[in-house]
Amino acid sequence: MKKIILPALFGVMLLASCKKDYTCECTTVDTQSSASGSESDSETSKTVFKDVSKKFMKNSSGCYSTEEKYSYQNLTGINQITLQPIYETVNVTSVRTCEIKK
Repeated sequence: MKKIILPALFGVMLLASCKKDYTCECTTVDTQSSASGSESDSETSKTVFKDVSKKFMKNSSGCYSTEEKYSYQNLTGINQITLQPIYETVNVTSVRTCEIKK
């Protein structure tokens, strides 16, 4: 009986969700586009959480992917005849992709 209980108990302990060290790896890509051209900027960040559960990583750590889109008016110059400002619309897309790693 001991030969069955000990391996079974060991197997259950291996499958149990224990607190571990997890890494949240996020990559953020910002893209700006306008009539005068487009620019792209990328940033990668890593955050390590020690002794936390996977549930914490999914719900509380802020390790989630997002996508934002917005526009703004950029002043490009002044009309020399009417002295009115000239604006162009700049569209910005910011995509943050996060992955949880052990």
